[in-house]
Amino acid sequence: MATITLDYNARSSKARAAINGILATGMFTARPVPKRKSGSDQTLEAIAEAKAGKHAGVVDTSSVEAMTRSILGI
Repeated sequence: MATITLDYNARSSKARAAINGILATGMFTARPVPKRKSGSDQTLEAIAEAKAGKHAGVVDTSSVEAMTRSILGI
């Protein structure tokens, strides 16, 4: 099975009609896409983890390159 992702303007009646027509054929199924977390949601989660004492690892600050590698995990 292959997955196709379509982005369309949900306020457009023509776009909705086209999507509904495609789904009406029975050859495709619609599947909800999980909501992505916003940057502020990720920040709030990170703050909560830090307050809870969760340790994310050690950052090597011996040089800018070393720090970048340790932060990015490469």
